[in-house]
Amino acid sequence: APEIQGKILDADKGTGKTTTALQALWLLGLLKEPGVVVGNNLCRRVWVDPDSDAQQFFGLFIRSLSGRNPDLQQLEKWLSMNYRAFFVSYSILDRWWKPLTEILQPKWLIYDESHYVSGATRTGKSISLNRRTDAALFLSRSPTVSFRICMTGSVENNSRLELWPQLAIAQPSQWGGSQTAFGIRYVGGVRRDWKEGGHLEFEGPTNTEELQRRLSSVLLRYTKSEIASDLPRVKWVVHDIDRATLDLNDYREAEIKFSAWLREHERDPLSSTPGVNRLRQIVALVSELSDAKILGSCKFIQDRLQADETHILLLTMRVSSARIAASTLREKGIRTFGPVHGQLPVADRVSLAREFASSDSGVYVAVISSVAESINDLMAARLTVYNDLWWNARLLGQAAARTWRSGAPHEEVEQVFMVVPGTIDDMLVEHIHRKISASSGLTPTPHSDTSLAEALAAGGGRVAGGEWERMAEILRQFPETEQYI
Repeated sequence: APEIQGKILDADKGTGKTTTALQALWLLGLLKEPGVVVGNNLCRRVWVDPDSDAQQFFGLFIRSLSGRNPDLQQLEKWLSMNYRAFFVSYSILDRWWKPLTEILQPKWLIYDESHYVSGATRTGKSISLNRRTDAALFLSRSPTVSFRICMTGSVENNSRLELWPQLAIAQPSQWGGSQTAFGIRYVGGVRRDWKEGGHLEFEGPTNTEELQRRLSSVLLRYTKSEIASDLPRVKWVVHDIDRATLDLNDYREAEIKFSAWLREHERDPLSSTPGVNRLRQIVALVSELSDAKILGSCKFIQDRLQADETHILLLTMRVSSARIAASTLREKGIRTFGPVHGQLPVADRVSLAREFASSDSGVYVAVISSVAESINDLMAARLTVYNDLWWNARLLGQAAARTWRSGAPHEEVEQVFMVVPGTIDDMLVEHIHRKISASSGLTPTPHSDTSLAEALAAGGGRVAGGEWERMAEILRQFPETEQYI
């Protein structure tokens, strides 16, 4: 009912969150009222393209807003043409929320990938929300809004503390006005003695049963297990690449530089350098390893094609690795589609995917972030090979949903993660497992990502501690947003 203010749809990837949200608005009689969809740039086409669910099934035409300087004349022109629904990116929401509130006066809001509002900065005695989160909260509090839907594939990122922005957006009058207050009650927030600086520290989850009861009124879980009869089985595999077959010289040099950087900032690497610079130290390791291990992934793919596999999806984190892979596979006479990356227009990505699906066999080579949006023709692949691991578990889950989804043509799909023992891969295996496991305790039904975590744990025997543990601590400071993908 509208008086509950809103809901968080916490659903597995590939289970139809978009259609579910639109159906809810239709049932509430709000679909013909003015409204706003907020999302990241990757999901824009899911809402605004001619083949979107909104247009095809609900007759809802959504116009896309752009630019950090709002064109109010264009907005008013669209309103005069009877357009009532608009898409705006999180990256420009801080400039658009006020015009939308005053001119459009929305009745409903949808926040797609709502975990993007979860980021916050801890500043000693308090928590500072970022610009994106502030804008999302301001829009949600617009007096004309009667219903809000947050859509996410995993409601909790790094910490329970990150729940609050989504809860406050979905139900703005029911979760208090402060993330700090939420943290004190549910994340063990403790104000240290003035002799210790008076800092606010969060010691871990508290009052869990109370929080679970409260979440039952706002959090809706929808999992792949509930539509298991319509899903292929999934097989998760961690495949070790023999280090002796790889040239790791450049990677080892990057590892030495990282160790030196840690020693230089030994007292407090988390506060002595800017956030993006900290992450860059780790990205350098992943990047060098990506280029080194891609030939191992190509050899694995060649062997699987000879064993009668037909369509394979190869995903990397690096454009350079994708280019190496595409060139190597073509040299071996393997039909290759790509490399696909962020600079390639979406229409070209879709066209390549259609060619891939209609071919007798082949390999679709792509940078993983470029397949985050729905390209259904990729379901032709039974096997997905991940050349690289990454700290952002959600990115891996979204990629898996390209083939492991309702309507896939295979009885079983296989997700293979390529790992080089004795490298940063060991830490990332442990980190992803820990991260997914930490987010699965608030709802009775586990996320599909939990099976990914279990597979990585089964990979087993990974190194933890020392420099790798300090690296993991750095990674836990970053929200899963476009800025850090």
